[in-house]
Amino acid sequence: MGLYTTLSYSLSLFISLLLLHPNNVSMATQTTYFLAFPRASILAFGDDSRYWTWTPVEYDGHTIEEAHLRQISWLDCRWNLNSSYFKPNIWYKAHIDVKLTSGAFGWTSPVDAKIEMPDGSKQESLIKLDRRENVGFAISLGKFIITNSTTSGVIQFGFYNHETKWKSGLIIRALVVDILTDE
Repeated sequence: MGLYTTLSYSLSLFISLLLLHPNNVSMATQTTYFLAFPRASILAFGDDSRYWTWTPVEYDGHTIEEAHLRQISWLDCRWNLNSSYFKPNIWYKAHIDVKLTSGAFGWTSPVDAKIEMPDGSKQESLIKLDRRENVGFAISLGKFIITNSTTSGVIQFGFYNHETKWKSGLIIRALVVDILTDE
């Protein structure tokens, strides 16, 4: 990595981590939410331009870099967030905002969407990405609550498909964690 790339990546990571702070409040709804952008994720081969490109865009009032999948067979994208960001005894729901481009292919097999709590408990589900092209949609990861056994440690959010079938045309925009208001 060159100096400019390293500085750019460090700044993006710093900004992404700032946006994880629980004081991000939507003024329209007064609901606390958390955003984590692709540069703050652990993205398999994310620094290799043969597999991914990074495009600056506006997202929720912030300039971010979206991750654009060129082509890959081993898809793995995860965010690790400290459980202390979240208030105890409140239900949260998490999803990842994505898009499929008009040239997308290889999505006949589902992705595995997952939340793993600090105590080792997990939620996993298989999600089929059979959505319309060039329209954003959410990969639902599930819901969680911070309890006494999960008040410290890392919560891992992510999705993956480790089949060797080549895939292309996915755009990863953000991990979004909201307070679940209908519990």
